[in-house]
Amino acid sequence: MASQLLFYIQCILLILSYWSCSIGLTFYNNHLFREWDIPLATTTIHFMVIFVLAGFCRKGRQIITGKQSVVLSWRQYMKSIVPIAIASAMDIAFSNWSMVYITVSLYTMIKSTSVLFILAFALGLGLEKWRNSLIIVISLIALGLFLFVFKMTDFNLFGFSLALTASALSGARWTLSQVLTQKAELGLSNPVDTLFHLQPVMAVAMAPILFIHGVLPFLTTSKLFGANSWHIWMPDSARLLGGAFLAFFLGLSEYLLVSKTSGLTFSLSGIIKELATMLLALKDGDKLVFINWVGFVICVIGIKVHAYFKWRENKALGLKGASPQQVAMEQSAALLDSDSDSDEIIYAN
Repeated sequence: MASQLLFYIQCILLILSYWSCSIGLTFYNNHLFREWDIPLATTTIHFMVIFVLAGFCRKGRQIITGKQSVVLSWRQYMKSIVPIAIASAMDIAFSNWSMVYITVSLYTMIKSTSVLFILAFALGLGLEKWRNSLIIVISLIALGLFLFVFKMTDFNLFGFSLALTASALSGARWTLSQVLTQKAELGLSNPVDTLFHLQPVMAVAMAPILFIHGVLPFLTTSKLFGANSWHIWMPDSARLLGGAFLAFFLGLSEYLLVSKTSGLTFSLSGIIKELATMLLALKDGDKLVFINWVGFVICVIGIKVHAYFKWRENKALGLKGASPQQVAMEQSAALLDSDSDSDEIIYAN
């Protein structure tokens, strides 16, 4: 009983930490990127700072406990880390870039549709079978998104496309991330180890779009390298790095929440967080009419309907209590398995 109570307390603290960091970083980035049009360079710097912070944490843990930190082999790294790192980098980069063009409320709404892309990702890998109930789920979420953007005066197609692409990448990112953190033989259940291994590839993955779009504005902005004095450069640099620390703690809370609970818990806590973000966005100047709120409610209903159908299916299969993400995680774990015989069996099926 005591251990169960402790588990619930840990879950509540993790959820509150996730909400605080996520909502705080959303508004922080929104204000920063609207003032400084350097989202890609800032994102890359954040990746590098997070890598350094994770390295210090690993070293400190090693000194205190006397245990060596996990270091994956190159084969494990290329097979298990690189795909997730690339998806994560593009998800975060496009999300941050979209904030230059769209409001927080529209950004939040688009990102909540990632369940559609989780479904598509699972269907493409054969982890999910097509069911007629998916028509209801897809229709509700698509209708909700349409109504939310209906008659929006500040709608921007490019920003919308960036956020929608990020939402698609988010589906792949979190499906594979749960596999990564809960696969015992990799030893990456600790989020510090996960972040440490992910960040180098994430920073490198930013290079192509960074050189095309982000380098020149970053080097010439009057807020940083183009500043006239140290009195401008120092506080602006501190402001830039402050977002990296917030992103680091958000990464810790996200991976802890996914690895210690389930994808379903993460998804449900995310819906509540999105509602709170929408309400705060109204206070921050966003404008929504009644039809937009109807769209938001319909979208949430679509997500809940999907969770219900998956619960009913799992119960029929004797997996009572398992979340949809847990079932997908167990199936997709085999796709990341290094055993070639298992790979042949999976693709044969």
